Amino acid sequence: MLLAELARREGLFDWAAAHAAQSAKGSPVRLFGLVYIVGIVVTAFLSNDATAVVLTPAVYAAAKAAKAKPLPYLFICALIANAASFVLPISNPANLVVYDNHMPSLGLG
Repeated sequence: MLLAELARREGLFDWAAAHAAQSAKGSPVRLFGLVYIVGIVVTAFLSNDATAVVLTPAVYAAAKAAKAKPLPYLFICALIANAASFVLPISNPANLVVYDNHMPSLGLG
């Protein structure tokens, strides 16, 4: 949460929103795809919590900057935060059930 607040204060969300709106070139479908891809990357490299906490304000700002209704984009942000975390063996409690006794090695021995 501290990271999200620092990013907001530094204008990261405004910058990301402007860049996403420009990259989408007025296409709601393209903006949706951008949110989806960025959500996967953030979740895979950080965690589903990072996607939910850090990416959500950026997605909201991007939707507003693109003059789109933010709710569908916020839904995809929440969906991808949960769905993409399944690739990480220990980031999502549900994975403990999925992996059961076959947890992948974390390289610790």
